[in-house]
Amino acid sequence: MLADDHHGLREIAKEILASSGYTVIVARNGHEAVSLFEKNKEDIQLVILDVAMPVLAGPEAYDQMLLLKAALPVIFVTGYTADSASLNARIEAGAVFLQKPYGPPELTRIVRSTLITNPSMSA
Repeated sequence: MLADDHHGLREIAKEILASSGYTVIVARNGHEAVSLFEKNKEDIQLVILDVAMPVLAGPEAYDQMLLLKAALPVIFVTGYTADSASLNARIEAGAVFLQKPYGPPELTRIVRSTLITNPSMSA
């Protein structure tokens, strides 16, 4: 699952992941991500969440998803350096951080690496 409030970035990331063979469910904000996650939680192996989104921010959306599926790998993305510092505790707990802007090789590498690190979650 991919949630980002920026339409262009969301579509580019979706295309990058789809062209690498991943099935991608997209959401425009954290609230929509949680709603889609509830409906598809058995099929979702990884969530990629923008940190700063309207309606419900990425970290808060992830907290709600964890209530539905405890072992859920996450990649938090942001373009703001200050956000990375606020994620330190989550990163120490296993979350992955990706700084925007990122290129196709970075995105596919970090997704692959995160799924490999969490083999019980990969297909």
